[in-house]
Amino acid sequence: MKNDSLWRLIRAMDPGEMRTCREALERTGSEDGPGHLLLFNTLTHMQVYDNGLFLKEVSAVHAPESIAVPKTRLKDRLLLLLADLHDERRRAGDPVKLLRNARTYTRLGMHSEAAVCLQRGIGKATEQDELLTEVQLRELLRATLKELDPRRHARAINDNEIALETAAKKLKVLVRYELIRDRMLDHFKRKSDLDDATAQRGMRELMRLPEMKNVLEADSVSAQMKFYSTAAMYAEHEGDKDRAMEMQQKLLSLWESRPGKAELHPQYI
Repeated sequence: MKNDSLWRLIRAMDPGEMRTCREALERTGSEDGPGHLLLFNTLTHMQVYDNGLFLKEVSAVHAPESIAVPKTRLKDRLLLLLADLHDERRRAGDPVKLLRNARTYTRLGMHSEAAVCLQRGIGKATEQDELLTEVQLRELLRATLKELDPRRHARAINDNEIALETAAKKLKVLVRYELIRDRMLDHFKRKSDLDDATAQRGMRELMRLPEMKNVLEADSVSAQMKFYSTAAMYAEHEGDKDRAMEMQQKLLSLWESRPGKAELHPQYI
């Protein structure tokens, strides 16, 4: 028999997701009645879906002819729980949130806790190529380590200074690419209001800039994203569909290489 969609949903969950859903159903048992939890537990323990066995297991609470309604309601409930859980996980790994938490610890004089929070935030910011946040995290870490014990943390302070300088340089390059992309976008949007020759001249001047000669000039994933986005925009304006598609594909590949970054900026996907 064709696998049941509710059973497939439950079987696809990882242990943490399954635990969260079960606990939520247990907490709301009085509202849902025993039905949802019974359905969930029954399907959880089925290694292979068997509709006849399933109906028999839940028959004390659900009549076979009306089972579709509670199953649909349970599936909708589980999807909402999973969406909330994933949003919570994403926020937990958000370097901006970790920076905010570290600042709170610092204001309270809890420097050890702040340092732990900052180190975690730096790891997330580096992983997601969030340069501005990384610079902010490292600047606060510098002050935090000095508050703890400069001599004891001399090695960590030195390593952080080197990494901070590198991140700051990359951020400067990224800002330059952001400005180029924004100017290209302005030309692209206003070309219908200006004469086409003026818009085209402005775009070509941008593409002749050293930064747009080679993607290797972009020394971070974020800067490379701006490079490909700008190049794709220009190619579309020029009517070069193959070039525009190539640039868009490379841009998408970069997003796929940084899933954490994509989760933080879903509006760009």
